[in-house]
Amino acid sequence: MKSKIKTHFGDEAFITDVCGKPNVVTLRKTASVLLQEFHQSQKTSDPETEKRDIIKTAAKLIKSDIKSMEFSRAVYPSPATIASCEENIAYLPDSLKQLLGGIFSEKDCDLKVAAIGQSIMQATRPRSLIAPLQLGLGVQMHHHFGSKFLLDTLYQLGFSSSYKEVQKHGVNSALQGDDSPQDLEGRCIQHVADNVDHNIRTLDGHGTFHGMGIIAGITPGYNHKTIVQRLNVSLDDIKQIGKIDLHQYNFDRTSKLSLKFESLAAQQSGALPDNISLLCSTLWPKKRIGWSAMCNLVQDGAYPGKSTIVFLPMIDLEPGNLSCIFSTMKFVCNEAFKYRANPMLTFDQPLYWKALTIIDNEPKDSDLKSIVLRLGGFHLEMSFLGSIGNIMSGSGLAELMETVYAPNAVTHMFTGKAVARAVRGHFLIYNALTSLLLCEHFHVSSTVLKDHDTENVEHLSSLEDSEIHNENTFIQDLNKLSYIFDEILERHLPVDTLDQNEVLRKIRDSISTFRKSHIENRTARLWFLYMDMVDLLRNFIKAERTGNWTLHLQTIQKMLPYFAAAGHNLYLKSAYVYLQQMHGLSRTNPAINEALMSGFHVMRRSDRFWSGLSSDLIIEQVLMRCIKTTGGLTRGRGMTDAQRSLWILSMPQCIQMNEAMQQVTGVNFETSEQHTRNVHSKEGTGYQRHNNLS
Repeated sequence: MKSKIKTHFGDEAFITDVCGKPNVVTLRKTASVLLQEFHQSQKTSDPETEKRDIIKTAAKLIKSDIKSMEFSRAVYPSPATIASCEENIAYLPDSLKQLLGGIFSEKDCDLKVAAIGQSIMQATRPRSLIAPLQLGLGVQMHHHFGSKFLLDTLYQLGFSSSYKEVQKHGVNSALQGDDSPQDLEGRCIQHVADNVDHNIRTLDGHGTFHGMGIIAGITPGYNHKTIVQRLNVSLDDIKQIGKIDLHQYNFDRTSKLSLKFESLAAQQSGALPDNISLLCSTLWPKKRIGWSAMCNLVQDGAYPGKSTIVFLPMIDLEPGNLSCIFSTMKFVCNEAFKYRANPMLTFDQPLYWKALTIIDNEPKDSDLKSIVLRLGGFHLEMSFLGSIGNIMSGSGLAELMETVYAPNAVTHMFTGKAVARAVRGHFLIYNALTSLLLCEHFHVSSTVLKDHDTENVEHLSSLEDSEIHNENTFIQDLNKLSYIFDEILERHLPVDTLDQNEVLRKIRDSISTFRKSHIENRTARLWFLYMDMVDLLRNFIKAERTGNWTLHLQTIQKMLPYFAAAGHNLYLKSAYVYLQQMHGLSRTNPAINEALMSGFHVMRRSDRFWSGLSSDLIIEQVLMRCIKTTGGLTRGRGMTDAQRSLWILSMPQCIQMNEAMQQVTGVNFETSEQHTRNVHSKEGTGYQRHNNLS
């Protein structure tokens, strides 16, 4: 029948093939027929009538061109197509592009031509095509806001796909979205699990959700290339692939951890002196560039690459329940074995200790014996910040911080909950103490550090000749350091040149001499101890940011006495066992040990050297933030099994569509103006850019 129709009508007949539905035959008029009709109708000299006839004929020509194009609704447009302005323009027929290009007065209006053109095409053929930008906008708005009202409004105005179509795309993405590589050659996969809590508002208070969230990090990452087919999928299908088998853990309440505490290996000399830290602390009064910002700008080296984060199904059980932890480890083992990889799983301290007890009491032939358990570094850092606050309580440190931060904020900083504020506050005080120490040792005023200019010598008249000589020498040294600082910042000098810098060595020796001369002073000794703890904190951050496994273990071992002094006994024993097991990895699991030594113990969300993050911080930043921000599960989407599975499994494809829309429009979804200016501003170089980052 199709062949007969095409033979008889020729180009005037257009047959639309829709998957799962009867074919649609449309008779269209060719351009020649339309033009002949237009010329035959020119029997009046009325300009208005002639203008209307021209517009009607142009509309018929464009409509004919749109209907003559072949489209398929069997597959959804890919994120790569949506992200390309050229491909979106090519989606339009030439006649429609010429019309819209002649209407718009802007010079660079390709994106608007593509968007409005696709809206016209969607309105012309609502049942036979899916416009890429309309689908992309619908998925992006649903991803961020989860609002049916918003999508219905945009759909009625002709700017977006319908809410029903976006939902259909979501369920198909969930069903077909797993495109992770089957071969992890050269890659490392590690899993992270943490508790997910949501106090659902109910009349009786029952029905709140407390479950276990799981993610997998694959380093280096991979590009998603899934082509989503448009099929009829039910939520029951999603529930089947989005569930985790639960295993009842039959435990003996009298069973305890049988591990024996062994002596840890003696510490080596430790990490090399952090010359960047000393340089930034010395020049802080003048340069005002922090250590972290400086390292972010100048540090470079080999690293595994950016990671791909994969959301995995949740377990609807109390996270502290041993059966929940047991089921989580069983699931992680199966996932790792599916990739022919060794299972590696990260927990925070309470879950880590219970998981350790379960593994220790398992039979020797159990799959769980192959799991390498890791203690979350981010929560270790929080505990160490709390240890600093506990040890320094009553020293005046809280009052000092309250000159910058609000009293309530300082309380949270001292307990280690406000991590970012606590780290910045300790670094600020460390810089201030370094400045005071240098002023005291070299007998100079604080204004010298702020403005070390050799021409500013008004205050020298009241000093002795030897003091003038010392101050002039110190000013000259600061000027040399300032020059080196600028050269390193502009990448004219490598960072390694600081290792042989005589001025830095002299300042380091001077600080060491000053500390030794005041070691008998109890107040001075307390603040020297504080500076040592901040140095330890800085080394831990450096180990995580750069993926330095050796420095990671060394720093945690040096933290143990401070955990004991602050009474953080749970983290003390957990960190001790963790170190004991990690030191034995070279014997028990050489493959994992080699991966950790190569920097795979951290994940990176940015493709930069100084961007490593602890695995337990990744799950907080990615999964927990997505769940509880706009568009998340806690914002009205529901927490049933089907809704959780649909949201988690469709997330990779939705994120790709969101990134594609942000790329094609050049508009990023940010919640902070300051963050937008600092990170995304392309203007400004030198100190303007560096001061923003600091």
